[in-house]
Amino acid sequence: MIPRFANPHLRQQHTEIISRAALFADAEANDEAPDLSRASELDEMLKATLEVPASLHERPKKRRKLEPPAVDTPSQSQQQSVGFRLVSSKLPPRAICLEPKPAPVIKHWEPPCEDDEKEAEERSQRAQAAAVDMSWLLAESRRPYVPRPNESRKTLSAIAAGPPTPSCPMLVLEWSTRPTRHSRFSGDTARPSPHEISLSGSQCPVMSIRTSEEPTKMGAKRSRARR
Repeated sequence: MIPRFANPHLRQQHTEIISRAALFADAEANDEAPDLSRASELDEMLKATLEVPASLHERPKKRRKLEPPAVDTPSQSQQQSVGFRLVSSKLPPRAICLEPKPAPVIKHWEPPCEDDEKEAEERSQRAQAAAVDMSWLLAESRRPYVPRPNESRKTLSAIAAGPPTPSCPMLVLEWSTRPTRHSRFSGDTARPSPHEISLSGSQCPVMSIRTSEEPTKMGAKRSRARR
């Protein structure tokens, strides 16, 4: 045999591919013929020792539907109402039925597929109320537009004019504004004071003041900002 860690390609002697059966055929001498009688006896002994369940040989039964267990329902005579006496000193005894109340009936209401005469008339009235009157709209669009009295002051009139030269480097447009209005002041002059002040014991300097006839502009009053 080839050693475990030896490379077979580097060995000098040639190797041959062989199977395991051919390798051990020489070691085992198989000259005797098989005995069929002994093999049959062995099979009978094995079958006798093994127990085969009977369910394997039986035919499978069909599945039956399981019926619900029968419940003893009381007869009609037993379901009659029984009289009970309530704890009351004024009312007489009355019959009380112990049977459960029937399930409530659910009524489904589906809207009709088409409108009747009343609903159709109501729907047409709603459509007419929300619709646009084209005749009124066209009549209003054809009416002449009357400008307001002060509208001419707000509009700008443009005069068509051509430039002096075909290609001018600059275009200057003049817009005449309205003259500003100045408020007129009253022409009252300052009147002399009716009080007489003695300057004998005062140490304040006295200066002569001459009022001008031109009106002076009054300064705007400052209002205190609110916090």
